[in-house]
Amino acid sequence: LAVTLVRDRLHNPIHFVVQLMDITDYKVNVERLKKRESEFSKAQSVAKIGCWSYRLVSNEIELDEMGTLLVGRENLVFFKDFNTLVERIHPIDKSRFISSIENAIDKEMPIEDEFRVLFPQRDPMFIQIRGELLFDDDRKPSHIDGIFQDVTELRKNKARLDKHHDDMANAESIAHFGLWEWTVVPDELNCSMALLELLGLDVARKPKLLQELVNLIHPDDMSLLMNALDAALVGTDKLDVLCRMYRADNELCYTRVVGSVLRDELGAAVLVSGIVQDVTQQHLEIQERERMQHQLRQAQRMESLGQLSGGIAHDFNNILGGMLGYVHMARDRLKIAECSEIEEYLKEIDTAGRRARELISQMMLFSKGGAVSPKPMVLGPLVDKVLKMVRPMLSKHIDLNSTIESTLPVVMMDSIQLHQLLMNLCINARDAFAPGREGIIDVKVYSESIEQLNCCSCHQQLAGDYVVLSVSDNGSGIDPQSLEKIFDPFFSTKPTGEGTGMGLSVVHGIVHEHNGHIEVHSGVGQGTELKLYFPAVAMKASFSSARAEQLTELKEHGRLMVVEDDDTLLRCLSGFLMSRGFDVWSFHDPLEALKVYRQDPTRIDLVITDMNMPGMMGDQLAKELLTIRPELPVILTTGFVHLIVPERQL
Repeated sequence: LAVTLVRDRLHNPIHFVVQLMDITDYKVNVERLKKRESEFSKAQSVAKIGCWSYRLVSNEIELDEMGTLLVGRENLVFFKDFNTLVERIHPIDKSRFISSIENAIDKEMPIEDEFRVLFPQRDPMFIQIRGELLFDDDRKPSHIDGIFQDVTELRKNKARLDKHHDDMANAESIAHFGLWEWTVVPDELNCSMALLELLGLDVARKPKLLQELVNLIHPDDMSLLMNALDAALVGTDKLDVLCRMYRADNELCYTRVVGSVLRDELGAAVLVSGIVQDVTQQHLEIQERERMQHQLRQAQRMESLGQLSGGIAHDFNNILGGMLGYVHMARDRLKIAECSEIEEYLKEIDTAGRRARELISQMMLFSKGGAVSPKPMVLGPLVDKVLKMVRPMLSKHIDLNSTIESTLPVVMMDSIQLHQLLMNLCINARDAFAPGREGIIDVKVYSESIEQLNCCSCHQQLAGDYVVLSVSDNGSGIDPQSLEKIFDPFFSTKPTGEGTGMGLSVVHGIVHEHNGHIEVHSGVGQGTELKLYFPAVAMKASFSSARAEQLTELKEHGRLMVVEDDDTLLRCLSGFLMSRGFDVWSFHDPLEALKVYRQDPTRIDLVITDMNMPGMMGDQLAKELLTIRPELPVILTTGFVHLIVPERQL
């Protein structure tokens, strides 16, 4: 509405002129503009965006109200001109910021830059700017207008996210796992770089579909993973499977695949995410632990069998001793009576008994109960001598070769038992060939320095200088299952009735009695090699044996005391001595024998006593007797020479 007063020439009012204008659209547009300005202001506030203007002539910088709020009114002084602002920019960002302004002025390039502004009382502010050069009416550069955004929180969040990614990458590397994520529909697979590295894949070969990852799984394990995945999709929501996967170089690794299912609001599976962890090392450690446990069980079994066979052998030896003793006395009597038929029967009994005693001797060797008299010696000459005795036992189709090192270190060895060792090994090698088949047996003796090796029978580690006795053949070999049992007593791969199964058990006993160890290499169709390791020793000066007693010369009417807890042996030995004209006092109780002896020590000319007896050991009895009468001859008998240790010698 516009009202105008109209006057005449004398300036007297005549009438009013009224104009009416419809400004509805204008008002609506003004309101819209205000609303948009308000919305823009709110958007600026939310997005932390302010406006800036750089006046080229005056070198001044102007910020709008939002820009002032963003930098803080107390810091507005640092934005008053271009030079002041440049002084507050981080040194690393300063040259880049100046270059972007110069390029805008000289080359009319738009400005897009990010820099840090350093304030006295607050953390650095990350500012992202955009702007362009504007001109005056004469087309001269006038000013640069633009916007800037506070991206400090964004950069801090990005730094945290980068650190999280780095930490995750480190965790993946340390724990040997990689991340994977499978979108069910459409079929899309995403794998982390750590997973690609775990599988030895480059980015170009990155699996993009689930099946491409599944194809890397060992065929025997593929169904395990797919069944677990199907179960997770149906309802369990979790999968945890151990399977083998092939790396890019076809090397097989053991992995653990773990995942969980994400569902939408309708319960449909939309995403499965998880990890693939390389557990190859853990798997190998478990295998090694199981192997060590198996070896421990084997060692315990061998120890138990040794103790069992030692006890049985000792008792059987007593029985056989009595039986053979009576047979011997019976044959002596029959020779006088000339009963040839009964003599032949007794001869067969004697032969069978001696064969049984030989078996018992082998069992006692296995249980470390046999007599061992190791002496310093060089193995070469004795091995060569034994091989001359072995050759006639071999078929003409089998060649026996020997290689003996000329300068061998000295070892502690019982010559009789070395003979038995080599005979057993050569016979085993001979029996590895089928009748009529040509073959070769190689025997080698050499010195070797061992850093680390595991014994195949006792499973202990050995290291140091050794003399090695190796016997190898190119025969049928031994399968892995039998290889684990070859040192077990009575185990044999030969047909029933051929061999006692004690050969390598005896080898085990003899070798370890000499502080040695054994190594075996064999395979079906590849022959067999057994290496016996004996510790090399430095030569020592010979020394005199323990005190030897001069036995009193015995007459046929001598008075003997026999102490033996086994009644059969006691009766047999006493009967044998009495048959030779001696007066024998027999005792199965050592305490009773000592009591009787104390009554009149001079009436006994010689004492024969067992070593291992209940109530009192034989060496203890001997000490008591010698305390009473030092010159008394005493004979100790035992099948367990290991009981006579230096500290128990008389």
